[in-house]
Amino acid sequence: MVEFPLPTDATSEMLEYAEMGFEQIFRPNYLYHKVGIMLTDFSPAQQNLQSLFDTKDRSKMAKITEFLDKVNKDYGERSLFYASSGVARPWQMKRNLKSPHYTTEWNQSPVAKVDDKKRPKER
Repeated sequence: MVEFPLPTDATSEMLEYAEMGFEQIFRPNYLYHKVGIMLTDFSPAQQNLQSLFDTKDRSKMAKITEFLDKVNKDYGERSLFYASSGVARPWQMKRNLKSPHYTTEWNQSPVAKVDDKKRPKER
C-alpha cells in the first residue's frame, strides 16, 4: 500500500505514487493484467493541512489539472492525457453494467413526461 504524504487531487501526483506502488509489487516473468486503485480517506480540499516540508507546487498542479479537465470536457475524453497512462488502448471498459451519472450529468437525469390528453381536467 502506498500512502500520499498529503491529501491530493492532482492526477500527476497520483500517477507518481501509483508507479511507486507498482515498483514495490513488480516481479519479473509474471503476466500482469490491468489493475484498479482504491482511494480512501477523502476530505474537502478546504480542510487539507499544509506541510512545511512539502516541496510540490500545489497551486501549479491544480491549474494543470483544471486545464486538462477543461480541455477534455470541451474537446472529448482523452483529448489530452498523461503519457504514463498509456497511448494505445487495446482493451475497452465493459459498459454493460455502468451506472448512469444522474448526480453529475444533467442530460442523463430521468425525465417525466405528461401526456396532456390523458391529464385529468381541472375543475
